[in-house]
Amino acid sequence: MDEEDIRKFFEDLGEGFSLEDILNLGNEFETLNVIKAFSAIMKWIDTRSNDINSLRKVFKIIRLGLLQTDTRFVDPTLSKLFEEEFIKAAEKNLKTFNHISLTYMERLDNKFPVEGIYQTLLLFNDAKERIKQLSTNLGYKEFQIKFLELFEQLIINNEEAQFFSYLIAWTLKCGYFLEAYMKEMLCTKLMIKNLLEGKSYKYLFKRTPEMGKILTYLGKDKTVSRIRNAIFHSDFFLEYQINLDERLITFRKGKFEYKLSIKEFVSLFLIATQILNTYNFALINVHLFKINEGNEEVLEYIKKSFKRSISPYLSD
Repeated sequence: MDEEDIRKFFEDLGEGFSLEDILNLGNEFETLNVIKAFSAIMKWIDTRSNDINSLRKVFKIIRLGLLQTDTRFVDPTLSKLFEEEFIKAAEKNLKTFNHISLTYMERLDNKFPVEGIYQTLLLFNDAKERIKQLSTNLGYKEFQIKFLELFEQLIINNEEAQFFSYLIAWTLKCGYFLEAYMKEMLCTKLMIKNLLEGKSYKYLFKRTPEMGKILTYLGKDKTVSRIRNAIFHSDFFLEYQINLDERLITFRKGKFEYKLSIKEFVSLFLIATQILNTYNFALINVHLFKINEGNEEVLEYIKKSFKRSISPYLSD
């Protein structure tokens, strides 16, 4: 962003946030360690997100950080494609789009948290202290690269028994993430597809079909192809074999084989996480900024859900 863009950005934020306010916050962070600084950011956000208009201002700052910097937390190109689809659905039938959005958000809120999935990985726990060292010295993009390299080193350099323990834990947790989160995202995408095409979608509110069926119903488009590549299968059941000497994983699906290195396998989980983050980011962005009225119930849910999501990080 150039200086004029920044000036317009803060003008648009209004009196609720000033450049001086944010700079003062940044100066305060310089005297704090990473954990306390993160908690301070969460507290600052919490006090400035008590109503929808304030939440919009907070989200503009979050959006600026996610889209204008190379964080890899969301994919800007993919976010735009998701938003276009959401806007079409809202224009087609706002009431149904609201219902779909609320159903999706409520389903995700009842899942085991994604950050909890990472924290329960055996590999993550063994690497925790070294990860902390990385996070205090690197930006997000560099951290992600080192994160993968660290995991790869830990797996490759360990004995056979520890290697299997890491891999089984990773496969189970990755499997849960795909089944719990990616499947709900794909189901929501199918609801919207059916809405736009005038097909029946009510059965999808009662239960979420198997992932393979959802992908079959969705067919192919730009976003579905990218999702399919990230989860690398058409239904969840996979047979795999491990080459211990080369540390390669061979997945079998029918007559097809997919050989992945450890680093490639781990990175797919991170890519799938990015896709989910992007989808959720785009959905919230559309409800906050692209719909003028008629979605008040969804906005209220977004506000409450947002407050709940940051509450664990507010302790001293």
